[in-house]
Amino acid sequence: MTGVQTCALPIWLAGARDVLRPTGRDWAALSVLATLNWVFDILALLAAAHAVGIDADPRGVTLTYFAAQAAGSVLPLLPGGLGAIESSMAASLVAFGAALSPAVAAVGLYRLVSYWGVVAVGWIAWAALHEGPRLPAGARRRLAGTGRLVLDGLMSNTLVTVYGNVPAPTSGEAHRR
Repeated sequence: MTGVQTCALPIWLAGARDVLRPTGRDWAALSVLATLNWVFDILALLAAAHAVGIDADPRGVTLTYFAAQAAGSVLPLLPGGLGAIESSMAASLVAFGAALSPAVAAVGLYRLVSYWGVVAVGWIAWAALHEGPRLPAGARRRLAGTGRLVLDGLMSNTLVTVYGNVPAPTSGEAHRR
């Protein structure tokens, strides 16, 4: 040999090599889940557009989504494509007929939920996994109560739009319609 030494892989690393090889079934599941991720992301953008009063065509929103993803990957200066994705989404929605203010509001709402909401949930999950076992029982109960209050607030009976508060129908009113 020419001075290059080779070393044997540790046993645990050699076993990991076999675990990390996806099977055909794994690839199929990954493909389905990736497609569902795109579909639900597009539906979230469509819902955000409808929430601010944009009557958007689903095909236009789909094109907007993929154009924004392409812009975010071409200019990956910031994590999550921050800046490039928002500007290209807003510009695409305007190109498909939306006014500028509602388009920016729809993109802001979409990114608030799809990016910053996921980041917040990730940090909360990390803190719960790392700090949860160390917290006293009383603190865990208070945090659980706070979590319930937050969820109750999110599930409140009013919908907020840019046009004002629109009361959501109660369960009895929904059945009468």
